[in-house]
Amino acid sequence: MIERVAAEQAVDVYDVEMSGRVLRAMVDSPEGASLDTCARFSRALSAELDYRDLMPGKYFLEVSSPGIERPLRRPADFVRAVGSSVKVVTTGGAIEGRLVAADGQGLGVELPPVAGSAETRWIEYTQVRRARVRVSDEELFAGSRDRRQSSKRKDE
Repeated sequence: MIERVAAEQAVDVYDVEMSGRVLRAMVDSPEGASLDTCARFSRALSAELDYRDLMPGKYFLEVSSPGIERPLRRPADFVRAVGSSVKVVTTGGAIEGRLVAADGQGLGVELPPVAGSAETRWIEYTQVRRARVRVSDEELFAGSRDRRQSSKRKDE
């Protein structure tokens, strides 16, 4: 039902979690999930839940975007994040680097170069405890720095 409502609202369901009387849904779209997108989806999903009386009594519905440092849980999440910096906590410890490959079995993380050579580590999904996209300050603020430099050139 949640997938159907999402399709009607032109969003993708990124994740759904139920904790007690709280239903949390993360939605995304190719353009990103704005506040308006989340609110529209929340209203539609709430109406459907109330109509079907799937959660009788009082419940809380939280709808959000997964954000830029989004969690990676399913193989499809990893596939979409190829090329991004990631932090993966495995059964053997934490690994940070660039996600260079992902398929139905696992993922490849290119570790930061040591002495000029980079190593790619293959991790099976069964070894992953938690993973998320990581965004450095440099990546986060690159766009605003570029806009400032562009406006300086226009002023000169």
